[in-house]
Amino acid sequence: MNELLKKFSDDLKSRREEVGISLEEIHSKFRIDIKFLKAIEDCNFDVLPEIYIKAFIKSYAQAVDLDYNEVLKNFELAKKGKVEDKQPKQKEEKKTTQETKAFESDTDESEPTESKSKSNSNSIIIISAVILIGALTAVYFLFIKNDNSIIVKENPVEELIDENADRFEVEETTSNQIDNISAADSLRINLKAIDSSWVKFVKDAKDTTEFILLPRREKVLAAKNKFELLIGNSAGIEIYMNNQKLNFSGKKGEVKSVMIDSKGLYNVK
Repeated sequence: MNELLKKFSDDLKSRREEVGISLEEIHSKFRIDIKFLKAIEDCNFDVLPEIYIKAFIKSYAQAVDLDYNEVLKNFELAKKGKVEDKQPKQKEEKKTTQETKAFESDTDESEPTESKSKSNSNSIIIISAVILIGALTAVYFLFIKNDNSIIVKENPVEELIDENADRFEVEETTSNQIDNISAADSLRINLKAIDSSWVKFVKDAKDTTEFILLPRREKVLAAKNKFELLIGNSAGIEIYMNNQKLNFSGKKGEVKSVMIDSKGLYNVK
């Protein structure tokens, strides 16, 4: 296990306990399934595609009054086994200040009063120039130079889906497609997308397929006994069986799981 990711999860949980917020409260506010919140705290980031994990981490950070940009940045660094090293810069600045003070002290002891005044003025000018150069350098590297630093942009879940669609199988055709058919498959369901959504399909508790269904696209799934679906945007998918629309709905961006057999929907959560 990545120790930095484990520490990242532990720090989030500690922060939540520190501010006295329960997982149920986060669930109520952001409509995130508690099992996914627990997965974040347990360092189990493989339960969903990263675009959803990041969206949930962002909401979690907001719930516990943390800067979600910093939290997401730390998540990226932890995945790579890196930590943000700010301490050396602080030590270097402290050392520079000490050297400047020593320079001023030596000057004060060795020169007459008039020379001291000029020396102090020169020192102030030098220090001001150093500070100005440092500030301009910081502005350049932070805002102008196109380097490899991590910039986290606030995007809704649905935008994250569109931007990262190429990471998964994306259904591009308008005609129905039938997935993983065998002679024993007697059940069929048809997924119709009214909005972009990631879908995880487990066929008969064995074979797993992940794909993103774009608006106005359809996909036919086949199974022998049952379907297990995890739908990333439950408001964006309609489910049909035997040309009948099943009673499945949700809010935009809400993740829902559902099971379907020959009798219809069950275990929706």
